[in-house]
Amino acid sequence: MPRIRTQVNQLRELTVHRRMDAEVLFRNQRWNGSVYLVGYSVECAVKPAVSRGLRSKRLPDELAVHDLGVLIGRTSRTGVPHIALWSLMNSGGRSGPAAAFGRIAAIWSSEMRYETRSVDKETARAMLADATKVTDWLNEQYAGEHL
Repeated sequence: MPRIRTQVNQLRELTVHRRMDAEVLFRNQRWNGSVYLVGYSVECAVKPAVSRGLRSKRLPDELAVHDLGVLIGRTSRTGVPHIALWSLMNSGGRSGPAAAFGRIAAIWSSEMRYETRSVDKETARAMLADATKVTDWLNEQYAGEHL
């Protein structure tokens, strides 16, 4: 079965919907689900920025990964184009989104959906706050940009 290449606009919409889902789960004390979905919303927010960096309306197949570090160029993987989003995030110093992104990347992975470890309320609250910082920064960086 061929892989479906996700359009940038679909990813933007998914970012909003998964964030809303994460907030509903948080309000209902479902911390693990909230953390998983807010991390996924960050992944969905990062992918359009990466696509813009590649001047593409669709996410290339080789970037259909769930590794946040690889997506922003913090870590590398053979066969995956390097995008210098991490360098741009770090240019804001301590007030930039790099620290928030780093905390998210340290906790979230797509494998969380299979884990049984518990996430506490404060971790979930911090993830929601960090996700807001990262997605707001991405929106500011790419406001009004269209391919």
